Amino acid sequence: MSIPRGARPTDPALLMVSISPDGAAHLLVAVQEHVKRFSRMGMRVPPELPLMVRSLAIRSTEGQSGSRVGELEDICQAADVSPKLLTYDDTARVLRASPSTIKRLVKAKKLSAVKVLGSPRIAAADLDAYLERIAAKAPTEPEGA
Repeated sequence: MSIPRGARPTDPALLMVSISPDGAAHLLVAVQEHVKRFSRMGMRVPPELPLMVRSLAIRSTEGQSGSRVGELEDICQAADVSPKLLTYDDTARVLRASPSTIKRLVKAKKLSAVKVLGSPRIAAADLDAYLERIAAKAPTEPEGA
């Protein structure tokens, strides 16, 4: 997207705003989150937003020595990181079990839990290892069954 040919500053379709680098940085994060949320929900993202993101990224890094716009955009556009620690409820959803079943598995030391600020969490890697252990113990079906 670019400024339409023949557009004037008074054209209501043209948005011209004076913004500080700090304001641009805040708006950049907000617009990126908006785009991510809409994309996750399968909603159409207006085509003007990538240009807006680029403009905000440039303005937010103006006057900073050593800053890189591309690096800032990469950070803003990075995919959401999946959680490495799961609550008992999250773990129960993965296993299609109840939270009380997860508590029993932890008590039986089949799953290990760590406390984060007093709340128990299951490491995703430990859950994967548990699933591999039970898959290895599962009887295999004979061919043709």
